[in-house]
Amino acid sequence: MPVRPRPKALSDEETLSNSNKIGRGYNLLTGNPVCYTGTCQMEGFARPIFELNYNKKAQGTCTKALIPDNVDIDCLPSVEVQAGTEIISTLEQLQKSTMRGIEVSAGAKYQMASFSYTHSTQTNYMIDQLVKSNTEVIYTTAKVSVIRLSMFEPMINLTSQFRYVIDNLPCCNYTEDETRKYIFDLVFNYFGYAFVTDLMLGGIAQQNMYINKSEVKTIEQKGISTSNEAKIEFYVSLGMKQQSSVNETRHNEFMRHVQKTYATTLGGDSSIQTFTEWSKTVKTNPIIIKFGVKLIFDLLTAKRFPNDPNIVTKKALIESALENYIKNPIYCYNNCSANGQCKPSGYFQFGECQCNDGWTGLDCYTSKPKPVALSGTLCGLESDVACDGQYPANQCSNGWGQTGKPAVPPANYYGCGIPPFPVVGNGNQCAKSETNSATAGIGTICGYVNYGLTVLCDGRNPYSDACPIGYQRSSTASQVFLCYKTDPSVADLPGTMCGRTLHYGMSVKNKPHYNSVTELACGGYYPGRSACPPNYTLRYGLDHRHKNPRICGAQIHNIILTQSFHTQYQEPEQFTLNSDDTIFVKVPGLMFAVSHEQPTVYELHFRGSYRMWNFWYQLFLGFIIDNRILNSNRLLPNNDKHRQSVAADLGESIDAIDSRAGGPLINGPTGGYAFSCAKFDTAYLSREVLFQRFDNGNGILSLTEIDRVVVHWYPEFGTNRQAIIRAYRAADSDRSGFIELEEFQCLIALL
Repeated sequence: MPVRPRPKALSDEETLSNSNKIGRGYNLLTGNPVCYTGTCQMEGFARPIFELNYNKKAQGTCTKALIPDNVDIDCLPSVEVQAGTEIISTLEQLQKSTMRGIEVSAGAKYQMASFSYTHSTQTNYMIDQLVKSNTEVIYTTAKVSVIRLSMFEPMINLTSQFRYVIDNLPCCNYTEDETRKYIFDLVFNYFGYAFVTDLMLGGIAQQNMYINKSEVKTIEQKGISTSNEAKIEFYVSLGMKQQSSVNETRHNEFMRHVQKTYATTLGGDSSIQTFTEWSKTVKTNPIIIKFGVKLIFDLLTAKRFPNDPNIVTKKALIESALENYIKNPIYCYNNCSANGQCKPSGYFQFGECQCNDGWTGLDCYTSKPKPVALSGTLCGLESDVACDGQYPANQCSNGWGQTGKPAVPPANYYGCGIPPFPVVGNGNQCAKSETNSATAGIGTICGYVNYGLTVLCDGRNPYSDACPIGYQRSSTASQVFLCYKTDPSVADLPGTMCGRTLHYGMSVKNKPHYNSVTELACGGYYPGRSACPPNYTLRYGLDHRHKNPRICGAQIHNIILTQSFHTQYQEPEQFTLNSDDTIFVKVPGLMFAVSHEQPTVYELHFRGSYRMWNFWYQLFLGFIIDNRILNSNRLLPNNDKHRQSVAADLGESIDAIDSRAGGPLINGPTGGYAFSCAKFDTAYLSREVLFQRFDNGNGILSLTEIDRVVVHWYPEFGTNRQAIIRAYRAADSDRSGFIELEEFQCLIALL
């Protein structure tokens, strides 16, 4: 007899993928609705609580597959999919991201205990990334929503397995421990304590990027938006069309800071690489992209269990057991190593260690190094702030040495009859002599503000803020603002000053500056050489005593640089130029003399205002060095014909040449208006340059050549030949009758 194929039963037909998750139990403690790693779609789903029957197809819907009875289906319209990016850097942000994937119809206490760090692998993974690895996670997704299923639970029967567990739940005649163990093992571990009531099916394309939190600020300071650049990379990795133009340089700079990244698709055919083609396959293999749950207590009613007289009691027993089930101890890394207290973070039953004194780290495992006060730590200030009871201007206590003593020119520095400078005071601060484990004492300086030098004390500005506890604010008549320690038991704070390099500049009228450097090491490191100990930061600026102090600071201690600033003001305040000429005229009061042992770069700045009464006039500003005009890195004669002859390469006319130095100031069609003006230039000079300007080439200066020095450089000497001769003879130390290069410095000082 021939064998005929039997008709295909409904049960043999294809059911809608993942539709059987509706009505299942769900464990909020162990699950996670967001699959950050891409390998966790079934996490938290438990055994079926409702008995699903597939007897019909949904007529006129978007699928030909079978769906459960008494389950409604909504076909979601196809829309253009755009990516969304979440920045997950804190536990609060992680919780918000997690809860976007689920709707929980339960009290707040159950939601707070959901997705526990100890039980949920996804939560565990993400928190370790945020806390232990100190990374920020940039989570980008594009979701394709296909179908929404929602069950009408009153008309769906409970499964025989769930009924069996409830029917046989020990009640009334058993010990509390026996009952609780039964509920834990057979109710919560098999079915969870919630059930799925509705599902959103579709597909998810997602990308995770990991950036160290220390790098995030650097990225932001460069004006880079992490979310925008992450979205760009997401589009690239999935072959999606960019929504806007891409700055390749900026994107490459962003990617340089990314530690790792990966993209994946969930649902559909994951072997397809492009988003557009993959999204077309989602309908045939949708996954759960969002769902809602209710607690199982709602099912334990007399209507569901009409033959169980103890159903109300059983419901109460399960509720009571759940209180204990979710009441897990707060988890802290390594239980804080018994060196601290585990404090709840308020999220995912995860805690943060509050370490006892002397311990540090995420788990309080690392012992803090004992406080070390480095040699060079600064304490006290002149006669204003005492250091351990002694004022630095007079003396310092044992273990401290005076520092900041003025370094004046030695008696023979100028020679030539110039007396040595007097030494006033012994020092302006005390410095710790040795490094030891004791904290610095009363008077230790933390924070310092004086003109261009600002050092904060534990983030506080001594000029405008109150000092930290255990410190007191002080200000001096010379506008120095600082905090100093008043409680010796208080730890040395960030901003404690240590070590310094002071650059002094001294001079008398019409004499070159005397420059000196005084160095104080901080724990063996010299701030003036751009070196500070570990955990110290180099700070420098300008204060009223010293040119550019450099200092090391305990994550601010202090130091000092090698620069000098000379400021001159026009005298008188108004200067009138009545002639129309091509020769530059010196503005009174803006002249000064300099000398140096090493080749030196001078940065010249001028700020002022001018007014021209005539219209359509040109005014040229220039810097004169040794009676020559600085122009295009050259010194040109202050004479129009000579200047034009030696600088013909700069222009055909004298105006064109002078314009190379910065351009003229031009008045308009009406005169009388005042305008502000500024000019800046740079000049490189060596000591020999000044000597060679007056030397005729034989390497020595005669008295006649010295006359030229005086006429061009010091016109105020006039015809005072006796003064010139006295300076000439005093500078001629070898009595040769001539001034050599080595003697030129002394001549400059005497003039």
